[in-house]
Amino acid sequence: MDRVSGWSEPDARPEKASMEGSGLSADLRRRLETIDWPPILLALLALVLLVWLGRDMTFYHDDWALILKRDLSINGILAPHNEHLIATLVVLYRVLIATVGLGSYWPYLGVTFALHLAVAGLVYIIVKREASAGWALGAMAVMLVLGSGGDDILWAFQSASVGVVAAGIGAILVAPRRPGLAAALLTIAMATSGRACRASRITWRSGYRRRPQARSARRIFSSG
Repeated sequence: MDRVSGWSEPDARPEKASMEGSGLSADLRRRLETIDWPPILLALLALVLLVWLGRDMTFYHDDWALILKRDLSINGILAPHNEHLIATLVVLYRVLIATVGLGSYWPYLGVTFALHLAVAGLVYIIVKREASAGWALGAMAVMLVLGSGGDDILWAFQSASVGVVAAGIGAILVAPRRPGLAAALLTIAMATSGRACRASRITWRSGYRRRPQARSARRIFSSG
């Protein structure tokens, strides 16, 4: 303010702040418009349904084999379960037991839910690439409920089976561009269940063999 006349220059800062705020909101709006909302909303709806269906679930059957008979020793991790290697699942259970205990089944079931949603999302991506968004959404909806196999989603032990599918589909998607990541995903899958052998073959056929780096991997991942 001018001390003599009492007149002051208008403050441009509010206008500048308003313009900056408008720019931020416009940028946020553009980002929100680029998000593919239908599969996200469908996944959230499915998650609500799964939480409701799993409200009374608790540890049973094979869960207790991991809780009572396994530890983080070499034998505890690598010993087969019904002729399958489940090393990843053993480590997962021991970590959860050490961190959250056995007071609630939700942390264990939450891992299964997360893996299941990942599988459904990957299915959406694959189908959308080959067909349309409508077909992709339909395929994702079918995958989210799994029909007669839906009970497996409500059993934490099935994180092994669901995790193999997630890692296998992920490997198929990234193999042509990132063979190293595909190899890592297949290694995790193989350490989770013997069912990963099929995913390894499909990954090889879907594009991993097109790269020179894949020659040595073929001997490893196609041997099953």
